Amino acid sequence: MHALRIECKKLRYLIEFFAGLFPANEIALLSRYLKKLQDNLGEFNDLCIQQEYLLSLAAELPGEGPPAHQTILAVGSLIGALDDKKRRVKEAFAHTFAGFVAPAIQQLVEALFTYQRMRRTT
Repeated sequence: MHALRIECKKLRYLIEFFAGLFPANEIALLSRYLKKLQDNLGEFNDLCIQQEYLLSLAAELPGEGPPAHQTILAVGSLIGALDDKKRRVKEAFAHTFAGFVAPAIQQLVEALFTYQRMRRTT
């Protein structure tokens, strides 16, 4: 999902850079869908990184006894909460991605970026 996020970011930058060559409303619509997808993927990535950090932190905690156990339990609870949120974000991805690949958006992409259109405008 992280690799997809990076590719979405590249595509969005290209679209925004060349936006002046295309109808503003159509490019804005495409950019909004792409940003929504990118935001979803970014949130998922951030949650993964936070979980990994907490896991590495828990592995480095020194000590024995009740204080150490309480700390590990607290970190475990945080990791569980992040996991719940990550699951919800991943479920939201399906909806967000479906919006991005919807026939209307795909037709818009084709209309904007096909070679035939480019030839007609030059």
